[in-house]
Amino acid sequence: MKLNFKSGTILFYTMLLIVLMHVYLAKQKVMYGGDEIISYLCATVNQDNYSVVLHQQPPYGKLVPAGEWKKFFEINEPYAYNRIAIDLSKTDLHPPLYFWILHTFTVWFGMHNFNGIILNFLFQLLTLWPLFKLASLLLKNRVKAAYVVFFWSFTPALISGVLYFARPYMLLSLIHICYALTFFSYFMKQENLLHRIMLLLITTMGLLVHYSFFITGLCYLLIAVLYFRKTAYRKLLFIVLVWIISVIILWLIHPHFSNSFILQQERTTSFSFHQLIARIGKTGIGFMQFLIPVMMMKHSLMMLSETFLWIFFLGGTIILITLILVYKNTLKHLSLKVITHLRHDFFLPTVILISLAAIAPYLLFIFPFHAMGGQYLISVYPYLAMLLVLLFYRSNYAVKTGLITIFCLGSIVTLFDFYNLQNNKYGVLINRLQQQKLIIADNTDRRSFPRLIPYLKPEQLILLINKDDRKFDSTLQAINNLYPNYTLISSVQTGYEKQKFVSADPSKQFDLEDGILWVITEHHPKKQYY
Repeated sequence: MKLNFKSGTILFYTMLLIVLMHVYLAKQKVMYGGDEIISYLCATVNQDNYSVVLHQQPPYGKLVPAGEWKKFFEINEPYAYNRIAIDLSKTDLHPPLYFWILHTFTVWFGMHNFNGIILNFLFQLLTLWPLFKLASLLLKNRVKAAYVVFFWSFTPALISGVLYFARPYMLLSLIHICYALTFFSYFMKQENLLHRIMLLLITTMGLLVHYSFFITGLCYLLIAVLYFRKTAYRKLLFIVLVWIISVIILWLIHPHFSNSFILQQERTTSFSFHQLIARIGKTGIGFMQFLIPVMMMKHSLMMLSETFLWIFFLGGTIILITLILVYKNTLKHLSLKVITHLRHDFFLPTVILISLAAIAPYLLFIFPFHAMGGQYLISVYPYLAMLLVLLFYRSNYAVKTGLITIFCLGSIVTLFDFYNLQNNKYGVLINRLQQQKLIIADNTDRRSFPRLIPYLKPEQLILLINKDDRKFDSTLQAINNLYPNYTLISSVQTGYEKQKFVSADPSKQFDLEDGILWVITEHHPKKQYY
C-alpha cells in the first residue's frame, strides 16, 4: 500500500520527533541501568569472568585500584561470538543475537552509556515501515496506519522500559512486527518465495533474540489453524515446518541454550497466593504503561506489604467494576463502534492471544517476579496502538481530547522523569563517589557494583566484599585501622522479597528506581555519618 500525502506527512514528523527524542535521551544519560550493565559485561566478553567475583575469588575481598575492576569492561577478545553465547548459557536467560550486535558496535565505536540508545534508535527506525504496512493491512486505511506508528513510537512504556537501555527488547519488537506482517501477508495474499524466505529468517532471528518468541509463534500458529486452515492448508503446514527448521538452526548456532531454562527456574519463586496478587498488579500496571507513566507506581507496588497488596488489588478491582457499571452504556457504545469497524474477524482474537502469550508465563510463575513491565509486553503494544486509533476515530470530541491529553502528558512526564532521575540522583551519586579515595562496596550482585565501575577513577582504591561474608566485620575493622577515611556503599535489591531497608539519613540514600537502593556512609577518624 503506497503512501498518500497525509500519511506520509504523519510518518515524516514521527521520524523527526524520534530523532529529537533519542538525541534528548542520549544527552540526559548519565548512568548505566541495572540490567543494562549486564549487557555490557556480556558485550565486552566478560560476563563469565565476573562470575569469579560472585564465587568470592580475587579481586573480590582484596583492596585494589579501580583500574583492576575496569578490566571487566575492556574487550580483550574482539568478535568472540561463540564465547559470548557460551557465557550467556552459563549465566543468563537470553539468546545471543542482540549481544553479538552490541559487542560488534562496542568494538567499532567503544563503550559508552549511550550505545544502547543509538542501537534502539536504529531498530526503531527500521520498525516504522513494517508497522505501517501491518497496520495498513489490518485496518485497510493508510492514515490510520500512520497514526498507529505515531502512537506506538511515543508510548510511555516504550520510552521508559525499552528505548533508554541496552537490552534486546527494541530488536525483539522489530522482529515481532516483521513476523506479524509476513505471517498475515503470507495467508492473506498470494504466496511467493520471498514470503517463505522471510518467514524462516524472521522466525530464526526471533528465537535468537528472546526465547519467549516461541510462545508468541504458537499463538500465531493457533490463529492460522482457527481462521486459515480451510483455505490455506498447505501454508499452515509450511509454517509448522518453518518452526521446526528454526529450532534446529537455534540448536546448531547456540547448542547450550537449554541451560538458560534451568537458570530461569532457579531464579523464579514458588507459587504463593499473595505473590500472585502482586504479579497480577504488576501485569495490570504493564498494560497501563502504554498510556500512563506508572513506573513509580510499579516500584511502590513492589515495596508494599502483603496487607497493602490485598488492599491495592481489591480496591482497584472495586473501582474498575464501579467505572464499568457507571459508564457501561458509553463503553458498550464505543466497543460496538470499534468492533463493527474492524476489517478482519481475526483481529480481536489475535490481540487476546498475543496478550495471553505475553502474560501467561509470568502469571504461571515460569518467569521471575521482576519479569513484567513495558519491555515484556512489547509484542502487544502494536495491537494496542491499533485499538487506540480505532477508538480515537469512533469517539466524540471530548473523548478524543482526553485521549490526546493523556497520551501527550504521559510521554512528556516520562521524558522529564528521566531528566530528574539522571541529573538529580545519578549525577549526584557519581560526583560524590569520584571524590572518594577509598570505597568499600558490600554487594557483588551484577546489577549493583558493576554500574559504578566505568565512572571510577583508575587510582581510587576499591574493596568489594559481601555484607554477609563472615570476614566482613574483621575486614572492615582492618581497613578502619589503616585508612580512617573511607566510604561504604551499602546496597540492596528492593523487590518484593526484600521490603525493609531504611537509612537513618535520607540524604545518604539513593533509590535508583530500578530495584536497587544504595546508602552511602562516609567514615572519618572522629565522626561518622549514617
